[in-house]
Amino acid sequence: MSLMWKGDQDSDTAVVRRVTTHHSQPRYGVVDTTFATVNMGDIAVKALLAQGVAPQRIFRRTVPGFKDLAVAAKVMIEAGGCDIIVACGMVGPEAIDKQCGHEASLAIGQAQLMTSTHILEAFVHMDEAATDAELIRVVENRVTEHAVNAHWILEKPEELTKRAGTGARQGFSDIGAADPARTEASHLRPASRTR
Repeated sequence: MSLMWKGDQDSDTAVVRRVTTHHSQPRYGVVDTTFATVNMGDIAVKALLAQGVAPQRIFRRTVPGFKDLAVAAKVMIEAGGCDIIVACGMVGPEAIDKQCGHEASLAIGQAQLMTSTHILEAFVHMDEAATDAELIRVVENRVTEHAVNAHWILEKPEELTKRAGTGARQGFSDIGAADPARTEASHLRPASRTR
């Protein structure tokens, strides 16, 4: 979908009308940042290509930081005709970084609602890893799986339906479906909070 200016109206009451962009196959947007210490956009593009998405259907933009992702994604949808976006961002380890990451996430959610378009948030927090090698593994896994999910949302929704309730995770190992026989439950709330 894109926005089109309705030029025949008075400028004080003019509205922007949503029109369907006419292209034969879905268009994918990838937006990443210069702040990240791993080239997340390249990973997303490679994952989409591996799914069989033609290069001419993939559009990429890079912005300075994760607080810029929402507007870039919105522009790629409205002006660029993208049908889905993979928004890649890296959040620093400090408390202020986490707060800003949360704010960026809220902005991405708002952009999704404003455009009625999925924007898959592939955020990695730097403190999820103890080493650069581990950070790279988390980024590669999370971004790749979000890009695959973007492809499935648009072109193979049955793949997501097959995996409903399976405990799939992006970035780390899947935890599996809930199982009453499982005694290890570290994926649930801490024992100190049990009732």
